[in-house]
Amino acid sequence: MIRLKKIDSSNKLSDVEERDNFNKILDSKYDKFYAKDSKDSKNKLASLQKKIHKKITSDYKDLSPHVNGYYYIHMVHGTWMDDITAKKSAKDSKAIFEKGMLDKNIFSSFTNEHFNKIDESFGQIATDIDIPQINLEHDMVSGKNKNLSYVSKLNFNGDFSINFLETNINLIFRYHTAWYDYIDYYKKGYIIPSTTFDDTSEFIDVPYFNAVWVAVFAPFSTNIRCLIKIMGVSPVNLPLKQIIGDRSKSSLTTINQNYKSNDMIFKFYETEGDYAASPFFQDFLNDMGVKS
Repeated sequence: MIRLKKIDSSNKLSDVEERDNFNKILDSKYDKFYAKDSKDSKNKLASLQKKIHKKITSDYKDLSPHVNGYYYIHMVHGTWMDDITAKKSAKDSKAIFEKGMLDKNIFSSFTNEHFNKIDESFGQIATDIDIPQINLEHDMVSGKNKNLSYVSKLNFNGDFSINFLETNINLIFRYHTAWYDYIDYYKKGYIIPSTTFDDTSEFIDVPYFNAVWVAVFAPFSTNIRCLIKIMGVSPVNLPLKQIIGDRSKSSLTTINQNYKSNDMIFKFYETEGDYAASPFFQDFLNDMGVKS
């Protein structure tokens, strides 16, 4: 038979007493460690503690570059807009359609008035954007003791999307449908664009490419802190399901439209004077139709 030793609970220390004893041991070791120059060491420690405390308790007023979500989105139409809308007569038409291959009225449902409506209300109906990403690709190289990772390539990922609130006449969906039709007929050779392009320049100006601007503002103002221009934009899909919606829900129709892009430029500014004198800002004004 194994006898269990009886524990005298009267001599057992409480948790608080054990913790106090442990802290006393630590304090004594601390004092011995700094015994040679305890005053200087403690001053340095106190100074370090103050610095850490200041960093932890910062109000972060200088760390937030903008108020999240306080930005404006605008889409600039490519020259395909002129090809669609300038067909009132053969005389003033900029677009040239191959005879017998395409009905000239194929785009008649989307007019200059519709483009103007989109331009005027884009800041309200485009509610969010997931901009393209610039990625750093890495490779491995064998080192003396271990493999090392190094950046081998800067990669631009041109996929992005914009969330829209659809209008009561399905303006956003019809816009992308007209855009899709133009690309379809252009690729099939039914349309000769009003402007020509070549591949000798750094960036090819394809007729059906759009551009998207994103202007990020300082808190509760229209002072620009960042400008982003996404270029070479074309649609990926037509969101038919989002137009149909869900019969079990009653809500505003929203569209998440996916795009491909080919390049992106972004600039950050500190003051109004910085961006006012910037050629990039002048490009933004021109695309917005504002005279500087």
